[in-house]
Amino acid sequence: MKNLLTLFILTTFALGVQAQITLKFESQPATWTLFGNGTGDSTDFRTIANPNSSGINVSDSVLKFKVNSNAEVFAGAFTDSFGPFVFTQANHMVTMMVHKSVVSDCAVKFEAPGTSIAPIEIKVPNTVTGQWEMLTFDFTAAIGVNFTRLVLFPDFPATRTSGSDNYLDNVVIAGGTTSINRISGELLKMYPNPTNDVLTVEYPAMTGIVVSDMMGNTINQVKLLSADRESIAVANLSAGVYFVTVKTNDGVYTTKFVKN
Repeated sequence: MKNLLTLFILTTFALGVQAQITLKFESQPATWTLFGNGTGDSTDFRTIANPNSSGINVSDSVLKFKVNSNAEVFAGAFTDSFGPFVFTQANHMVTMMVHKSVVSDCAVKFEAPGTSIAPIEIKVPNTVTGQWEMLTFDFTAAIGVNFTRLVLFPDFPATRTSGSDNYLDNVVIAGGTTSINRISGELLKMYPNPTNDVLTVEYPAMTGIVVSDMMGNTINQVKLLSADRESIAVANLSAGVYFVTVKTNDGVYTTKFVKN
């Protein structure tokens, strides 16, 4: 199934991690296969205008996934367009924005078709309806494994009793690959991640720190009080994924953090 999808490849340099892939449903075609969705039509899975372009998600377009009332509990869609995905010790979190009409588990799954590699699936429930919410999926158990397929399940209840309207956007996958050469920044530390109030960044002889959002807009140019360790207040930020760029005498390093 063809749908509009913009693929942003964001390269991170901290701790030698691989690139991050962000799926934004805007203007570039990708191939998706829908399954288990009962009786429906081509409008069940498509790109539409953002139904609520405020709060944490101001994107123009999002993915609508209408789950039909006679769908299987595991109704979902998969794509092979963006692999491989290799998670690392430093980079194994996936985040996704959802806007749903029901409260139920959402699931993200990675597979490696044609291999003996076991798939891995993580379920996280949304907590609100009728507004955008950021969900975080911890793929610690997948560290070091090479996957090629991404599968999304927007409404995955224990028992199917009704259909639902689901909107998805800004799927951030750490551990994607890219041909861009990376420089190392093994000494860079950033914690806690995810965080609620304060983010601490450590690197010897820092000359600057910049916090930016998913679109590359500068949120904060940090005034350094220490060249080796700096605490950054993030309590005023909306929930979502942000990037920290650390400038040093030996290079510039960028990595992400999640604000709960």
